[in-house]
Amino acid sequence: MAMVLNVMLRFAWIQTVLDFEFSFMHKQTMWNFFRLENEHLNNMYRAFKSVPLPSNYDEDEDKDD
Repeated sequence: MAMVLNVMLRFAWIQTVLDFEFSFMHKQTMWNFFRLENEHLNNMYRAFKSVPLPSNYDEDEDKDD
């Protein structure tokens, strides 16, 4: 019983000490994820000479009539 309580209290103490560090680490991880996604979206077509534009399907349907 004492060993289990000792482990539980140690984890509770570690959680109180590391609570701020965990929040900071989570914030930095999310910030890095958003920066990486933004860089990917900005650089997606940089290797191509022409960027494909979205098609207007309404004009394509009018030509068939």
